[in-house]
Formats: sequence, structure tokens, C-alpha cells
Amino acid sequence: MIASGGESQACKRKDRCAPIDLLTLNDNLGKQTEKQHQIRRVMLDHILNGQIEARYGLRVQAPKNLADDPSGDQLDAVLCAIQAAWAWTMREHGYGRPCGADPLEGWIADPSLRQTALF
Repeated sequence: MIASGGESQACKRKDRCAPIDLLTLNDNLGKQTEKQHQIRRVMLDHILNGQIEARYGLRVQAPKNLADDPSGDQLDAVLCAIQAAWAWTMREHGYGRPCGADPLEGWIADPSLRQTALF
């Protein structure tokens, strides 16, 4: 469950975000590693412990075993839901569409792109 905590703010402290090497992620179930499982667990812990609340203005509740999915698809779905929920909170402001984004094309809805939003 994702709940809005009000107006979203950009994360001002970079030390709150753990660096994650996304290149180590792999959809091939036969090539999944313990390191990838640990990365998914860290990502989910950051989400569930409220570390995204300052940036997205959202609180997330989800089962802790989402990180156990070796494909990462369940965690991907949570990440997409977070961005979609944030975009909904920005509906009065062009859904957070970045400046220069073609209104007929898709874009990534994320507060890190908010500084360049059209509205």
C-alpha cells in the first residue's frame, strides 16, 4: 500500500541513498546470485523504512518477502507503483512531466526530474 504524505520534496541528502550497481541485476533465474538477493533486500528495506518518504512524499507497506523473488519482478512492480503514485500526487502540476518532454510520448515520472517539469 502506498500513501501520500503531502507535497513531494527532492532528496537533499545524497547520503540517504545507498549506491546500487544495477548492472549486477539479471533476469536470467539461473544466473541469480546471493549478492543480487542482498541488493534487492537493501532496496526493499530502504523503501519500507521510510527512506523514500522525503523524496516522494509517500509511505509504502509491502511484504518483506518481495526481495526473495529472484527475477526482481515483484520489486520492479513496487518501484513502478511508487513512481505512478508520485505522479498522481503531481496531477495538478502536469504529473511531474519533465521540461521538453513530448506530451504525446511517455516519460519517467520521478521527483529527480521535477526541477525541469513543464508545470
